[in-house]
Amino acid sequence: MDRESTLHELKINRDHVFGNTGGRKKKSKAKQVGFYYLFKGILRLLSKVGLEFKKRRLVSEFYGIRPFNDAEQMRYLAIRITGGIGDVVCISRWIYQVKQKLGQQVVIDVFFTSPELTRFILLSVGVRSVFNDLIFRRVKSNYDAYLVVNQLVTSCRLVNYERIVAAAPELITLVNNITESQSPYQRHIDNHPKLDGFFADAVVANGLSRKDFLSVISGFDRPDTFLPIELPDIYFFEEIGLGSKKYITIHDGWDANFKLNGHNRPTKSFPIDSFAQTVALIKQHYPHVKIVQLGASTGQNIDGADINLRGKTSFEQSALILKQAIAHIDTESGLVHLATSLGTPCVVVFGSTNFDYYGYHENHNIKPKECGNCMWVTDTWMESCPLQYNKPKCTESIVPSDILDELNKVIVLCDNGDSILNQSLL
Repeated sequence: MDRESTLHELKINRDHVFGNTGGRKKKSKAKQVGFYYLFKGILRLLSKVGLEFKKRRLVSEFYGIRPFNDAEQMRYLAIRITGGIGDVVCISRWIYQVKQKLGQQVVIDVFFTSPELTRFILLSVGVRSVFNDLIFRRVKSNYDAYLVVNQLVTSCRLVNYERIVAAAPELITLVNNITESQSPYQRHIDNHPKLDGFFADAVVANGLSRKDFLSVISGFDRPDTFLPIELPDIYFFEEIGLGSKKYITIHDGWDANFKLNGHNRPTKSFPIDSFAQTVALIKQHYPHVKIVQLGASTGQNIDGADINLRGKTSFEQSALILKQAIAHIDTESGLVHLATSLGTPCVVVFGSTNFDYYGYHENHNIKPKECGNCMWVTDTWMESCPLQYNKPKCTESIVPSDILDELNKVIVLCDNGDSILNQSLL
């Protein structure tokens, strides 16, 4: 049996298991025996106490700004976004359409785990405020309606139906469209994220992608890739050594919220040595172009990068750096979603995630020569290859020259390519 058939069979078996049982597992109750377990229990208790105080402080700050001061005139919608930065970017396209449909009389607030990182994106698409996800459950009933959104709308409720009918009936139409259109995917909602791989395959089979799905099930047109994101001034470019220089950005990293249980790199990552070889190859062909590494806490330093900005810029500053770049090189990540929404072409290395589901047609996407698309075939798909290869065949099958070939296409297609770039092609 070939690899593709084996992965397909694993997905089918997983779908049957979760479809029949709802993916629920009985949890064994660990016995709290000895000093070690007592100490761990105390630490957990202290952590819960600290978290409770933080929640109360955040709730107090929330009500302190009097968020429902104009309740008679306005209607209020809360949207909780689960997932990572890439999910925020994709969902922002949908929120932009929702805001355009519902108009100024409906106020939209978003709740997310890292509001300070994503506020500049969400405010640009019509969101009023972005709050910490920790308080969502405590304040959601104050809104006229609330939704929980990731790749699907996993939960929705019209809290004040009469108020919505009187002033914002379009919101009821929106919820009805979502509920009806999502019905074939109910088991994926019930078992999110365990069946996300199977769900992505189903979406692609219906001619859609991550970018399009939420919009289409809501009754909207497919969204524009570009987002009207407001960015800071470029005063700091001189400070970080860019100024008016031409540069390409590169990123090695992944969602820090995805726990790898001791593994250094996930299956979706490109080998760090291959990244270094890619940088060396680019420099041979484009010696006048700087290579700038972006990123945060995950990933590693890439040898050969001219400027390493890992952990040295805010996410908002990284967005501006991406927007001014000739191109961005990455695996499938949140920075790819952000760069593409800003109009920067990306060269994207795909591995374990679904090429057709996550890929943008504007980008230069590199499909694995072997395997690929095995996400959520097992619970540990990000930690180890589901087919038990020591090194994932998918990303290992892509070589630096593949990336250079795609980068050449980006530069040739640049409308404003200058003489430096043209000379370096010779």
